Amino acid sequence: MARTWYNERMTFRGYLGFMGMATVLAWTGWLVVLFRLNPDEIGWPALALFFLTLFMGMVGTFATVSMSYRVIRLKRPVVSREVRIAFRHALSLALGGCLLLFLASRDALSIWIFLLIFAFFGGIEFLALWFDRHQRA
Repeated sequence: MARTWYNERMTFRGYLGFMGMATVLAWTGWLVVLFRLNPDEIGWPALALFFLTLFMGMVGTFATVSMSYRVIRLKRPVVSREVRIAFRHALSLALGGCLLLFLASRDALSIWIFLLIFAFFGGIEFLALWFDRHQRA
């Protein structure tokens, strides 16, 4: 069987290097959008780029920090499982944060919508944990 780039095992150091570079690139893109694009002149594409680059930067930051904490501080041995969990949490936090920020920018955020979004992402996490536990059993 031929070895390809996607079936080789990535080390923790390789993961941190790759995610670190991607995160820096995402935050750089967000800063460019923030300081160079005027949403009054460009319209919705500038707003879409703002939230897309913010989302990517948040995912990279949350995933890198969470993965580092899990492996270095908690000394978890199975790195591939920890990557999956850290990335799932990062996606949920970033998507929830961007959604709340978008709703707040449109004056559509209330405590009930916040609680509904919180319950939705909590339910997704509960289902993910349930499937993961039943998959290992």
